[in-house]
Amino acid sequence: MNNLNEINKNENAIIRKLEDNYYIFIDGKCYKVNETGALVYKYIGSDMPISLFCQKMAKKYDSESSEMIMKDVMAFIEFLENINVLSV
Repeated sequence: MNNLNEINKNENAIIRKLEDNYYIFIDGKCYKVNETGALVYKYIGSDMPISLFCQKMAKKYDSESSEMIMKDVMAFIEFLENINVLSV
């Protein structure tokens, strides 16, 4: 998987922001995610290479390691796939 458009969101998954927290609801369960996780979820399905997304995230958070961000993003995508929020 190289592009965010290769990933599909489950139509039954809902993300909501309550105060300063983000929550994903799926199959009667609720998962708290941080702002970065919410941004990853927002861009799923977009025509953007994952590497470019990670570079933009590194710039946003003043990080020089887009590789570390790539590792975290891929782990988060895998987590979302495991809880049936995404399909690859």
